[in-house]
Amino acid sequence: MKRAALVLLVLLGVLAPAIAAAHARPLSYSFWTMRDGGADVELEITTADLAALGFDASTPEGREAAGRFVEQELLLQVGSTPCVPVGPASFAVADTPWAIWRFEVRCSGAGSRRISVGIVNLLSTAHRHLLRLDDGAGHVLDQVLYASRDAWVFDDGFSSSTARGSTLGD
Repeated sequence: MKRAALVLLVLLGVLAPAIAAAHARPLSYSFWTMRDGGADVELEITTADLAALGFDASTPEGREAAGRFVEQELLLQVGSTPCVPVGPASFAVADTPWAIWRFEVRCSGAGSRRISVGIVNLLSTAHRHLLRLDDGAGHVLDQVLYASRDAWVFDDGFSSSTARGSTLGD
């Protein structure tokens, strides 16, 4: 009896990480690095979330379509002017089940900057998007976006009084 209990505990210990890894993670991440006249953008999203959005990242056609979609759904605006992608988003697989897209945007216009992440409205209501913004001058802020808060407005200066929204530290 003790041996059976020991075997069961060992099996649970071995299988628990596999079971946890199989559980869908309702998260995506974006990293924004501001540059003169634009930004570098990186998105990390699970292939399961991509499939839920109708994209097959295992095919070149699916990756190309998903790349165009990613550039449309992760949007930086300056004032009322949307920034435009400089070229197609590049795809890389970081670690299955995660996929990464990288792209660059160029901006014109003046005023407050706004990042919106439309994919949070298209996935489950439990989905959270973690956004990290680097102003290029040593200031980094983290934001959490979700279905009812899919955008973040921030101004030049990055002080706590000019960045509207809640950071992870709030």
